Amino acid sequence: MGRFKQILTRENGVTLVELLAAIILISIIVISFMGFFTMAAKTNSRTNAVNEATFLAQQEIGRI
Repeated sequence: MGRFKQILTRENGVTLVELLAAIILISIIVISFMGFFTMAAKTNSRTNAVNEATFLAQQEIGRI
């Protein structure tokens, strides 16, 4: 009977507070990475525009 009582009183799993803390922590991490990805996308777009302008300028110089 002692083993059955031990099984019933054993505490497994996570509490609601632990679950909410984990969700908040993961959300903060994801939001910070989204900021990095947004900045990287803007930088990539700007770099592509500069590369295209450089290529067109080189073509014009080669044509002269």
